[in-house]
Amino acid sequence: MINLQSEFHLIRFIALLRLLGIRISTAEVIDGMSAISEVDLLNKKHFKAALFSTLVKEAKHRQVFDDAFEAYFSNNAYREEISQKWEQDVSREEEDKRKAENELQFFDQQLELTDEEKLTYSNMGQEDREKIQHFIEKSSSGYKVDENFKPIIENLVRGALEYWKRQLSDQNIIQPNQKTGDDEIDSYLNHINKSRVESDISLEEKDFNKITDDEIDKVELTIRKLSARLATKMSRRYRKSSKMQKVNVRKSIRDNLKYGGTLIKLNYKAKRKKKLKILILSDVSGSMARYAAFVVQFMYGISNNLKDMESYVFAENLEEVTEKLKHKRDFKSTMANLMNESTVWGEGTDIGASVNTLLSKHGKSLQTNTVVIILSDGKTINWERTVCEIKALKNRVKKVIWLNPLPQSEWEKVRALREIVTEVSMHQCNTLNKLENAITEQFL
Repeated sequence: MINLQSEFHLIRFIALLRLLGIRISTAEVIDGMSAISEVDLLNKKHFKAALFSTLVKEAKHRQVFDDAFEAYFSNNAYREEISQKWEQDVSREEEDKRKAENELQFFDQQLELTDEEKLTYSNMGQEDREKIQHFIEKSSSGYKVDENFKPIIENLVRGALEYWKRQLSDQNIIQPNQKTGDDEIDSYLNHINKSRVESDISLEEKDFNKITDDEIDKVELTIRKLSARLATKMSRRYRKSSKMQKVNVRKSIRDNLKYGGTLIKLNYKAKRKKKLKILILSDVSGSMARYAAFVVQFMYGISNNLKDMESYVFAENLEEVTEKLKHKRDFKSTMANLMNESTVWGEGTDIGASVNTLLSKHGKSLQTNTVVIILSDGKTINWERTVCEIKALKNRVKKVIWLNPLPQSEWEKVRALREIVTEVSMHQCNTLNKLENAITEQFL
């Protein structure tokens, strides 16, 4: 039997897991409470197994769960050590921000910078910080320059700091502390995040652009498993329903546990009203080549497990590759054949022209049950035409989903994306985890 204190700690532990990216539903919380009520809470091994089996659904989250459990349910000395390190990190971060504020001044006025920009500055090398200081000092002594030039200087400094932020993030040098307002949870959260950064980043969390040649075989295996699993879920014939059609056995058993397992209340599922048709368009222009190689493999995996799907690649124009991806040869041979025969691979990008070709030559595939998935960074010539063609495409199909390898913070810098993001469902998608999360959110 669990008491109120045990319930309190369980709820806080679940909140920590959610902040670490593990999706846990209310039903799973109830299952977790039921499970730990059946085990000896003083037996840490049994207690941990009960929580893991009810709260974690995917193998990729095992390590995250283990790290969180060992931190949260550790002895007092270890928790105190985590708390002290957190306080030191916060104090050091505040000191770094004050240092940046003192050094980055224009006519004795602090530059209006975000906390992240101040931390980026503090983590730069001494020589690079001095260059920025020298630039500000020299600018302030320019002819007819006064404090009214401050916004211009701020924009120039922000540009330099944005460059350095990417450099430092790539090297895992800058890792701002994550804050929720709860010091105890924050101390665990940042302890776990820093431990994960210090260890090898899993392939599922690694940016496609940073995957080495030695890791490609492992990534291909992971993509095959992911695409097969998602294709199976996307092609299911049934969905949840409140009408009395086909009994959803699993959901019924779970909901009736509170009645001792007696099936008093039944849940149902019904056939999908109309099966979805999937069209995938992958940008294979020069700037997208590295990402495209992995996404085409994802397309290859899904196309071999999902019948009603069409695949296209585009750069300056559009090419259909549906049949090429369905050949029963290994992926490397398929990829080599695709690249050799393509007339657009590695060319410049004209998204507007490519979408126009889709609309004019493949219009029969664009129906009210069609979902179009576009992979592109949105960098294109003739952005006005691109926006118009995307709007026209949106009006012809059920939904347009855009998978973007650019960080969300950079979308505003791409002119076409500033307009397109309001017309489509756009997701950052530069890792396997983000790819899976986007597909799961949209289809499953």
